[in-house]
Amino acid sequence: MQLQSPQPPLDTGRSRWFDRLGISLSIACWIHCALLPVLVVASPALTGLLLDHGNFHLWLLGLVLPTAVLAFVLGWFRHRDLSTLVMGGCGLLLIVLASVQAAWFGHSLFSESMEKVLTSLGGLLLAMGHFRNLRLPRLS
Repeated sequence: MQLQSPQPPLDTGRSRWFDRLGISLSIACWIHCALLPVLVVASPALTGLLLDHGNFHLWLLGLVLPTAVLAFVLGWFRHRDLSTLVMGGCGLLLIVLASVQAAWFGHSLFSESMEKVLTSLGGLLLAMGHFRNLRLPRLS
């Protein structure tokens, strides 16, 4: 669904750069979520090192959140596609929810398995939103 309104002049190169960065961060999140359990099982010596940093997800969120917000806001001004904004917003919401509950509530709201599901689904929706944001044409 596209809404028509006057479009402010924007640097589309910057907007596209944020989408590409967002896609890269989303893929990195997914790889982290998919490969961390394999690393932990395969190398017991790394278990303590990898699991002692409870704030890792918050640090990663500190990169993902501003990148996504900038990319989707600039994308909105470029193409006014509501479904892209909703897709990216839902993905970001799931990632924020999973990260915050793990860091602040210590898995008391969701199990670790549910956190992984929420993070993976959120990362997938976020990457799809960034990809769609990148590919949509500019309004005339």
